Amino acid sequence: MDRQHQERQEALAREERERLILLQREDRERARADQARAVAYERALQERRLELDREQREQSAALDREQRLCRDLLELADQRAHAAALETQLKLLRAVAAAPPETKVVDSPAQPIPATQLVDVPAYTSHIH
Repeated sequence: MDRQHQERQEALAREERERLILLQREDRERARADQARAVAYERALQERRLELDREQREQSAALDREQRLCRDLLELADQRAHAAALETQLKLLRAVAAAPPETKVVDSPAQPIPATQLVDVPAYTSHIH
Protein backbone atom coordinates (compact mmCIF):
# COMPACT_ATOMS: atom_id res chain seq x y z
CA MET A 1 0.00 0.00 0.00
CA ASP A 2 2.77 2.28 0.67
CA ARG A 3 3.99 1.79 -2.87
CA GLN A 4 0.54 2.44 -4.36
CA HIS A 5 0.12 5.50 -2.22
CA GLN A 6 3.50 6.78 -3.30
CA GLU A 7 2.65 6.13 -7.00
CA ARG A 8 -0.64 7.98 -6.58
CA GLN A 9 1.13 10.87 -4.92
CA GLU A 10 3.65 10.95 -7.76
CA ALA A 11 0.86 10.77 -10.36
CA LEU A 12 -1.02 13.57 -8.61
CA ALA A 13 2.16 15.65 -8.40
CA ARG A 14 2.82 15.00 -12.11
CA GLU A 15 -0.72 16.05 -13.00
CA GLU A 16 -0.36 19.12 -10.81
CA ARG A 17 2.93 20.03 -12.53
CA GLU A 18 1.32 19.52 -15.96
CA ARG A 19 -1.65 21.71 -14.96
CA LEU A 20 0.74 24.30 -13.63
CA ILE A 21 2.74 24.19 -16.88
CA LEU A 22 -0.50 24.54 -18.89
CA LEU A 23 -1.64 27.44 -16.72
CA GLN A 24 1.74 29.16 -17.10
CA ARG A 25 1.61 28.62 -20.87
CA GLU A 26 -1.93 30.04 -20.99
CA ASP A 27 -0.80 33.00 -18.87
CA ARG A 28 2.12 33.66 -21.24
CA GLU A 29 -0.19 33.41 -24.26
CA ARG A 30 -2.66 35.81 -22.62
CA ALA A 31 0.19 38.18 -21.78
CA ARG A 32 1.44 38.04 -25.41
CA ALA A 33 -2.10 38.64 -26.69
CA ASP A 34 -2.54 41.55 -24.26
CA GLN A 35 0.80 42.98 -25.34
CA ALA A 36 -0.12 42.59 -29.02
CA ARG A 37 -3.44 44.37 -28.38
CA ALA A 38 -1.65 47.15 -26.50
CA VAL A 39 0.86 47.58 -29.35
CA ALA A 40 -1.97 47.62 -31.92
CA TYR A 41 -3.90 50.14 -29.82
CA GLU A 42 -0.83 52.40 -29.50
CA ARG A 43 -0.19 52.13 -33.24
CA ALA A 44 -3.82 53.00 -34.03
CA LEU A 45 -3.67 55.88 -31.55
CA GLN A 46 -0.46 57.21 -33.12
CA GLU A 47 -1.96 56.90 -36.63
CA ARG A 48 -5.05 58.81 -35.48
CA ARG A 49 -2.88 61.56 -33.99
CA LEU A 50 -0.93 61.82 -37.24
CA GLU A 51 -4.19 61.96 -39.21
CA LEU A 52 -5.57 64.69 -36.95
CA ASP A 53 -2.32 66.67 -37.25
CA ARG A 54 -2.44 66.36 -41.05
CA GLU A 55 -6.09 67.46 -41.13
CA GLN A 56 -5.26 70.43 -38.91
CA ARG A 57 -2.35 71.44 -41.17
CA GLU A 58 -4.60 71.13 -44.24
CA GLN A 59 -7.30 73.27 -42.61
CA SER A 60 -4.71 75.85 -41.58
CA ALA A 61 -3.27 75.93 -45.11
CA ALA A 62 -6.77 76.34 -46.58
CA LEU A 63 -7.49 79.19 -44.16
CA ASP A 64 -4.18 80.85 -45.07
CA ARG A 65 -5.01 80.55 -48.78
CA GLU A 66 -8.45 82.06 -48.20
CA GLN A 67 -6.97 84.96 -46.22
CA ARG A 68 -4.37 85.61 -48.94
CA LEU A 69 -7.13 85.57 -51.56
CA CYS A 70 -9.17 88.11 -49.56
CA ARG A 71 -6.11 90.36 -49.17
CA ASP A 72 -5.37 90.08 -52.89
CA LEU A 73 -8.98 90.92 -53.79
CA LEU A 74 -8.94 93.94 -51.48
CA GLU A 75 -5.65 95.08 -52.97
CA LEU A 76 -7.07 94.66 -56.47
CA ALA A 77 -10.13 96.70 -55.54
CA ASP A 78 -7.85 99.43 -54.13
CA GLN A 79 -5.76 99.41 -57.30
CA ARG A 80 -8.86 99.69 -59.48
CA ALA A 81 -10.19 102.58 -57.41
CA HIS A 82 -6.82 104.30 -57.63
CA ALA A 83 -6.72 103.71 -61.41
CA ALA A 84 -10.21 105.18 -61.78
CA ALA A 85 -9.18 108.26 -59.79
CA LEU A 86 -6.08 108.66 -61.98
CA GLU A 87 -8.21 108.33 -65.11
CA THR A 88 -10.53 111.05 -63.85
CA GLN A 89 -7.57 113.34 -63.14
CA LEU A 90 -6.09 112.59 -66.55
CA LYS A 91 -9.36 113.49 -68.29
CA LEU A 92 -9.55 116.74 -66.38
CA LEU A 93 -5.94 117.59 -67.20
CA ARG A 94 -6.48 116.79 -70.90
CA ALA A 95 -9.60 118.89 -70.93
CA VAL A 96 -7.71 121.79 -69.37
CA ALA A 97 -4.80 121.31 -71.77
CA ALA A 98 -7.12 121.18 -74.78
CA ALA A 99 -8.97 124.34 -73.79
CA PRO A 100 -7.90 127.51 -75.55
CA PRO A 101 -6.09 129.99 -73.35
CA GLU A 102 -8.39 132.33 -71.56
CA THR A 103 -8.70 135.78 -73.00
CA LYS A 104 -10.04 138.59 -70.97
CA VAL A 105 -13.15 139.67 -72.72
CA VAL A 106 -15.45 141.66 -70.58
CA ASP A 107 -18.66 141.16 -72.53
CA SER A 108 -18.25 137.49 -73.50
CA PRO A 109 -19.40 134.68 -71.16
CA ALA A 110 -17.06 131.67 -70.60
CA GLN A 111 -17.67 128.91 -73.11
CA PRO A 112 -17.61 125.22 -72.17
CA ILE A 113 -15.10 122.89 -73.85
CA PRO A 114 -16.66 121.12 -76.82
CA ALA A 115 -16.96 117.32 -76.41
CA THR A 116 -14.99 116.85 -79.62
CA GLN A 117 -11.90 118.28 -77.92
CA LEU A 118 -11.94 115.81 -75.00
CA VAL A 119 -9.74 112.71 -75.35
CA ASP A 120 -11.24 109.38 -74.36
CA VAL A 121 -8.86 107.26 -72.21
CA PRO A 122 -9.46 103.48 -72.05
CA ALA A 123 -10.00 101.94 -68.60
CA TYR A 124 -6.90 100.66 -66.81
CA THR A 125 -6.90 96.96 -66.07
CA SER A 126 -4.32 95.44 -63.80
CA HIS A 127 -2.94 91.93 -64.11
CA ILE A 128 -2.00 90.64 -60.68
CA HIS A 129 -0.12 87.37 -60.50
